[in-house]
Amino acid sequence: LTHRWRELGRPLLGPLLPHLAGLDHLIIAPEGVYHQLPLHALWIGAADSAESQTTLIDHCAVSYIPALGLLERRRRREERDDAPAVVGRPLSVVLGYTNADPATDKGADERDIFLGEARAVAARLGVAPLLDQAANGAALDEAIQQPLRRLHLSCHGYFLPGDALASGVLLADGVGESAVYTARQFMERRLAVDMVTLSACQTGISGSLGGDEMAGLSMALLSAGASALLLGLWSVNAVTTAALMDRFYTLLDGPGGAEATKAETLRRVMLTLRDGQLIPPRLEFDLTDPRYFDPADPYYWAPFVLVGDWR
Repeated sequence: LTHRWRELGRPLLGPLLPHLAGLDHLIIAPEGVYHQLPLHALWIGAADSAESQTTLIDHCAVSYIPALGLLERRRRREERDDAPAVVGRPLSVVLGYTNADPATDKGADERDIFLGEARAVAARLGVAPLLDQAANGAALDEAIQQPLRRLHLSCHGYFLPGDALASGVLLADGVGESAVYTARQFMERRLAVDMVTLSACQTGISGSLGGDEMAGLSMALLSAGASALLLGLWSVNAVTTAALMDRFYTLLDGPGGAEATKAETLRRVMLTLRDGQLIPPRLEFDLTDPRYFDPADPYYWAPFVLVGDWR
């Protein structure tokens, strides 16, 4: 019952199915409410066919762009922006923060997951992570003064429907409390970053400003200069997210270099998670048992979207 939304893909995207043979990558520019749906996870095969539950990512990599005008804007920016990376300074920055109470079991578990993810990603990228109160807005501002290859934030995030530009990620304030770093603040910066990853909740959702113009973290980061974004569309399970991120960076930034584009790498990792190869399923428990885990549930693998430069 909870997955009936996936049937929307049949009338919406089903006509694409005969044309997907040989296609490696598809760029989607959603409109309206479709910005909030993982279109790559919708069923596109006919309900009475052998492909009834096939999806776009079963056929090809998928990336998104908030508005088609950004593609031309990105091309023009690439033509005039050839500044080299700063020699002798780190090319990647990783921040990890949660305001969870470490005195509680739940808070301690959350800290282990969020900060553990930041440590694992930083190790993959060969840098030291900024954790707890070191992961603050001032540190982020300092980090983005230089060109970066990767900027990864392992933290909480949210979407504010009434004011999309007030949506943001929760960082430390440097003096023991928390503070939201907003989409509006990102738009005021200059981001020379190849890929920004916001491993947080609801960071990919955008709100309409009218017409095809969208507001939210994705539009803010791209407008500020980030080339590509890896975001989440809904409140994501922290355990599976940490595993997915670790595998994603292993394939993308491992010792041998990337074997595929960002979009194709994300596709492979999502399918690995969905098919139970990344984390084994635990279907022997009752659905109400917290130990029950079905990786095929799109709640776990579908919310991740690559936005912008897919290469």
